[in-house]
Amino acid sequence: MNKRKQVLTLLKCCICIGGSIGIVHNCIGIYFSSIADSLGTGVGRISVTVTLLSLATAFSAPVLMCLIRRKMPINYLMAGGVLLAVSGYVIMSFAGSIWLLYVTGIIIGIGACCFSNLPVTLILRDWYGEKLGSVTGIAMGFGGIFGAAFNPVFSFLITKLGWNASLRFQALILLLTVFPSAFFLSMNPDKKQVKDTVVNRAEESTVTAQIPMHSLILLAVASMLFACQAGMNSHFSALGVDMGYTLQFSAMMLSATMLSNVTFKFLHGILADATSPFLAATLCSIIGFTGTACLLLFHNTGAMMLIGSFLYGSYFSVSAVAIALLSQKIARERYGEVYARVTMFSTTAYALSLSVYGIIRDAAGSYMPSLMLVLALSALAILMTRLLKKSAQY
Repeated sequence: MNKRKQVLTLLKCCICIGGSIGIVHNCIGIYFSSIADSLGTGVGRISVTVTLLSLATAFSAPVLMCLIRRKMPINYLMAGGVLLAVSGYVIMSFAGSIWLLYVTGIIIGIGACCFSNLPVTLILRDWYGEKLGSVTGIAMGFGGIFGAAFNPVFSFLITKLGWNASLRFQALILLLTVFPSAFFLSMNPDKKQVKDTVVNRAEESTVTAQIPMHSLILLAVASMLFACQAGMNSHFSALGVDMGYTLQFSAMMLSATMLSNVTFKFLHGILADATSPFLAATLCSIIGFTGTACLLLFHNTGAMMLIGSFLYGSYFSVSAVAIALLSQKIARERYGEVYARVTMFSTTAYALSLSVYGIIRDAAGSYMPSLMLVLALSALAILMTRLLKKSAQY
């Protein structure tokens, strides 16, 4: 197989993940305050846009997989998704009402799904075969890299030119960088297409029967727990201030999670290839559990808060890399279909967890109960991973 083509495919996949996760999902939060001031409403009502965007991404995945199975060119679907997201940002930049903001958030979410985890992992699986943990980790890591790189850029533009101009610039970045990468991606032409992209409806029930139902249920539950573990990250700025630290220090905590986001995704993929995806998921969940415990028990010590924030970031590798690799291990030839549905569950759980942690904080007057809930969910996730490993041995 041509190694150069493999590397170029991986690079284009990295850019697509950087655009869908890093730019679309990780950068939208910086607009909340400015848009809220402009529309004369609260930040809470504006933040609903993120929930709608995430839900649109989640529920679009099975539809996207259906289109891929019907042999629609995957590069056309991905490039079309980029254009849809670009259009959504341009329309959003002219939004004069909260409802138009919500509608464009849904449009952007649908578009982002088309060039995100599902098509990227299908392409990587076709080019790299079964041992794709390392390349999946590298690709997923670019979500954190793009987020860390473009957040300050867009923040600067919001300050200097306003949120409207910044959104248009964000659309331009997607068009100039992600669109070409998406358009020139393809399945490996030297290899027979993955079975789950060409299987017809008559074969579906037979193939699905080969996957035990309890394995699919465990996979869905584990994936939702993985996603909920990472949901606390959006509250880190408020968490630091809540515990008596300055806003600048809270920003350092958030930066620590971004750094570990990238680091642990790379390490997770390498470890999964060297050992097993089950062990990699378990170890990264334990590391995240340790970080959350540091935040809970040693919140009076600044150094421990930074260490805890960094260790907490390992949850992102579980919510991204582990879900993809475990879905492949359980679903095998039906990976695409199963992963699309698992993504729907996990993304929905993540979107809901963002609100739940905030609601608990408001009710309790502290983030301590929310951190305890993360620890409980993490313990359950570790248990589910163990059960999933046993169910996979069929």
